[in-house]
Amino acid sequence: MQNELCIVADAIKALREARGLTQEQLAEKADISVSHLAKIETHARAMGMKTYIRLLEAMDIPIKEHFMHMGTAKKDMMLKEKIWYLVQDCDEWETSLLIYSIEGIKKGLKEYQQDSRK
Repeated sequence: MQNELCIVADAIKALREARGLTQEQLAEKADISVSHLAKIETHARAMGMKTYIRLLEAMDIPIKEHFMHMGTAKKDMMLKEKIWYLVQDCDEWETSLLIYSIEGIKKGLKEYQQDSRK
């Protein structure tokens, strides 16, 4: 559950920044304190659904559209966690080798896909 709360908080921050809003501006539009918003964005405090909706509305974001985006964000977070789990105990050389290997596999897959389409 904690990961989901972090994903939501990160999404709010990313949406705010993408719209060029400061924490002060968004907090004022959503009628919450700047301190509360800062704590939400830094994962120091979970937000309630009422605050969540107020923040989305303050940024003119349709709620349905936002929830569709959140499904993608959760998948991205899960992938990052899986990759982190694989490399967390690697030294720098092992990490570099893994990245080089993944890049090679990706290139090979793309070439294979192109060849199979011909």
